[in-house]
Amino acid sequence: MVALSSSFDELPSSSAVSVGIAQMVISRDPRETLAAYGLGSCVGIAVYDSAARVAGMLHILLPESSGAVTEANKFRFAATGIPLLIKEVEHNGGMRSRMRIVAAGGALTLGKLSVMGPSGPIGKRNSDAVTLALQEEGLKLDAFDFGGSVGRTLTLATATGKVFCRSVGSAPKEL
Repeated sequence: MVALSSSFDELPSSSAVSVGIAQMVISRDPRETLAAYGLGSCVGIAVYDSAARVAGMLHILLPESSGAVTEANKFRFAATGIPLLIKEVEHNGGMRSRMRIVAAGGALTLGKLSVMGPSGPIGKRNSDAVTLALQEEGLKLDAFDFGGSVGRTLTLATATGKVFCRSVGSAPKEL
């Protein structure tokens, strides 16, 4: 566990749990804050059920798999990771009707290097895939911070459900 930096003093938690690329974390520990750092073209998705007090976060790298999805890469893609995130929050007592879902990322941080193929910028494709995967689950985003050209950090306080997004060079803002 890593101590929170002073820039997140608004958060009541005592420890941050890093959610790395292609990882998912579920927590019911009110002392924890889930954090997806370095969201450039990647997208972080935060889910919280206030009644069950269960928090979940997913850090996706790509919209969908171009090959086989394996146990090792199932959280890498929006199309496969989001259904698993929702299922795991439900498994821990969450209900779809109470879930608050927030996402951030999907930036164009590498200029022309972030465009993969004829489908356009990967960040835009990621944010679109997140929205679509949630729609397929019968859910929608309650708040988001997509696009732009700078990286972000997304945090979710398990004790309160508060979600903050901090863009590079800016103060955190609550989503």
